[in-house]
Formats: sequence, structure tokens, C-alpha cells
Amino acid sequence: PIALTDFRAWLATKYGAPPALNTAWGTSYAAFSDVPWPVQPPPEFSVNTEARRDWMRWRQTRLFDFCVAVKRTVATQSAVPV
Repeated sequence: PIALTDFRAWLATKYGAPPALNTAWGTSYAAFSDVPWPVQPPPEFSVNTEARRDWMRWRQTRLFDFCVAVKRTVATQSAVPV
């Protein structure tokens, strides 16, 4: 999924390398590609505050990006200021 790839890229940008992510999350991922999509949240998302916080930050960031894109699109089609 595109969102999973984006989430992993976001983590890579934030942490730089898996050891930094593992330190923050208390996990042992060998690569960012090992981080699962939390459809059924893995244990680290349930008990690890930093993992849950990162997940929420990523979601909020992407929702904001979406809203900005919608606003720009509407603004180009509307005679009324948006």
C-alpha cells in the first residue's frame, strides 16, 4: 500500500536509521521495511507510547496535507475566496 510506504519513509526521515527507531520504540526492526501496517496494531503500538505517537503524527500530517490539497483544488474552481 502507498500509505505503508509513506509511513515507513516518514519514519526513516524522522529516525534516520533503524537503530534510532528501535531505541525510541523499544523494538528490534532490522529495516524500516519491517515496520508493519497497524491494521491490527502490533504490541508496540498498543503499549509503546512513542510508536503510537509517531503513528498519530504521521496520520495528522497526511490529513493536513490532504486538506491543503483539497483547498487548493477548490480555490482554483471557485469564484468565492477559500
